Amino acid sequence: MADQADSTLTERIVEQLTLVGLREFSFDAPADGGFKTHETSEFVSVSWSTARAYAESAHEQLLAGDVAHSDVARYGRVLEIMADAIQQILSTAGFDARPADDAYSPATVQVKRPAQDLNPHNLSVQEG
Repeated sequence: MADQADSTLTERIVEQLTLVGLREFSFDAPADGGFKTHETSEFVSVSWSTARAYAESAHEQLLAGDVAHSDVARYGRVLEIMADAIQQILSTAGFDARPADDAYSPATVQVKRPAQDLNPHNLSVQEG
């Protein structure tokens, strides 16, 4: 289970993105797309998933080996644009949001945790 600071950062990110009208991805309606969050010890990753209908053709072309197809290029560009928009939205709201430094996830934003969240002396221990 993530510590309390982790959950709070993720909740603040979700709140900010939904306030500006972006939809959070839901496994109950995966065809609709939306933003996804993933927590690590150092940051929260945010990525965009288009609606399934939009991605379908690009995925078909990729499976066929046609990486130069216009649908593949358009799909990739949309993911880049959305990652940039998410980064700008979160940066404007005061988050330390940056493009991911992971070559396998180029259209992902990483939101760094504030230094106090990483300091083990600041973690609270809940008695149960």
